[in-house]
Amino acid sequence: MWKKEKRILLLLFTAAGICLAGCGNSAAGWFHTEKTIASVDEQEAEQRIDLDFTVCEEERLPDELLEIIEGKKAAPFKLTFTTREYMYIVVGYGARQRGGCSVTVNSLYRTSQAVYIDTNLIGIEGEPIQIDGITYPYVAVKCENQNLPVVYE
Repeated sequence: MWKKEKRILLLLFTAAGICLAGCGNSAAGWFHTEKTIASVDEQEAEQRIDLDFTVCEEERLPDELLEIIEGKKAAPFKLTFTTREYMYIVVGYGARQRGGCSVTVNSLYRTSQAVYIDTNLIGIEGEPIQIDGITYPYVAVKCENQNLPVVYE
């Protein structure tokens, strides 16, 4: 009977060893997957390319683009206007009852999939400045034509 108990114990230890070895392989695979995800994130970060750009005053914009802006400026808008060489990205914040507002460009970059722009409307701190009439703050950015869609952040 002792031999039978030894065989059962040996069988149990062998089964436990196989299970533990199997779990070890699964865990190793999980760590490998995490490393792969981190590598993809690093590659995506490396593909982000900051773009050189110029913030354009009205007199430096194409006449056709100025007409489009004039038609849209009363409400918030986002548009892209391209020529053979350049891409103009315009973000408007609609009609405002106060002056002293400005629009900043926080970032402009591209990936292999799109161009990304992040802008912000900034007002003067403290009391609102009352003006006669309404202002229409917007920013028009000019960069080389990237032939990619634009994502407004």
